[in-house]
Amino acid sequence: MQLDRKGFKIASGDLLNVPLLESVGSFNKPVFLSTGAANLEEIQFSIDTLERSGASDICIMHCTLCYPTRIEDANLSALLDISSHFPGYVLGLSDHTIGTLVPALSTMYGSMVIEKHFTVDKTLPDSADHWLSVDEAELSQLVDYLNAAKRSVGSNKKRMLECEIPTRLNARRTLVEQGGIRKGEKYNEKNLTTKRPGTGSLQGFYHDVFGLTASRDLGDDHMLEHGDIVEDAVLCR
Repeated sequence: MQLDRKGFKIASGDLLNVPLLESVGSFNKPVFLSTGAANLEEIQFSIDTLERSGASDICIMHCTLCYPTRIEDANLSALLDISSHFPGYVLGLSDHTIGTLVPALSTMYGSMVIEKHFTVDKTLPDSADHWLSVDEAELSQLVDYLNAAKRSVGSNKKRMLECEIPTRLNARRTLVEQGGIRKGEKYNEKNLTTKRPGTGSLQGFYHDVFGLTASRDLGDDHMLEHGDIVEDAVLCR
């Protein structure tokens, strides 16, 4: 019987199985390479063997070779180590933890492919791994988690988002005159404070204003602006 192979999965136990790697590589089809219980040198050897034999599309699958894998042994940050040593390769996770949380979290470390054992019945007798596999409901949950994780990653840049603008204006504090001040008097810690909302232009200039001169009479609770200070030119960043 001929199978229309779309790709191949190399189990962790075959990471150094040279004849298998050479045979799989000769098909020049995508390869999912599990790396349980392996070090970086062994991963490099396997990749070299596959590529020398013709493989050109390899996904490196981080894996912990324990059934089941405890949360504390998932070692998801190893994906960062793999990525730094093998740039340009797609990363994945071959997961043996119970449940769906760990594979969803792996996307935060760059995982693009998830492998998970699947069963139609966790209670099947005389089975090595049906009990630790995901069933239909959990697989659906995993897909939902992965989609949510993907959306939550964002732009990889720390910046103000459009949804934050209203809250920023209300939550931040502006420099405010308290108690009143006369033209020519100096600003100090007694006649200055900070209050919401953050709609004024002098946020973060609290100590900078100390010792500067009021350009006009101001009443209590006045939101300070640049024009209220004689030496306004010094207040810039």
